[in-house]
Amino acid sequence: AMKRVMRTQVIGNVLHLMTQEYPDQFAIPGWISTLVDATQVADELTDSNIVGILNAADSIVEMTSKVEASSSVLTGLFSAVDSVSSYLSQRSNEPSAEVVSSSAALNLTLATLVTLSNALSQTLLPSQHPIDSMQLNFRARIVVVFPTASGTVSLSLPQ
Repeated sequence: AMKRVMRTQVIGNVLHLMTQEYPDQFAIPGWISTLVDATQVADELTDSNIVGILNAADSIVEMTSKVEASSSVLTGLFSAVDSVSSYLSQRSNEPSAEVVSSSAALNLTLATLVTLSNALSQTLLPSQHPIDSMQLNFRARIVVVFPTASGTVSLSLPQ
């Protein structure tokens, strides 16, 4: 329980920092690595945390698109989203007081994955190596085929 409290604080701190610091190529990777560290152990997350994590990921994606930060740092966010997915798959076994319903949480998770993947596809040039992310709960492969076409994003979820 103590660890959960600590993780909640760390995630809260990231969300707070994001409102205080100027989002540049130095701040953004820091937020991402803190978020990734805070979400490493899925068991120690909570319902309210996962909403915070997904909101933070969405905001980071949005800010990265506005500043000259290298969007390759965004790939780190896949592991944070993966931890949320793991937490959700474990959580379904305990009928605890749910802050957010499983279907709502899954929809949020998918929406964040799509936002993240789309942002990454904007950064690829045609014929560049695809961005691959292999996680426990999903695989993402982002590739841009033709200069005129926008990026193709494929997400596969376990059945």
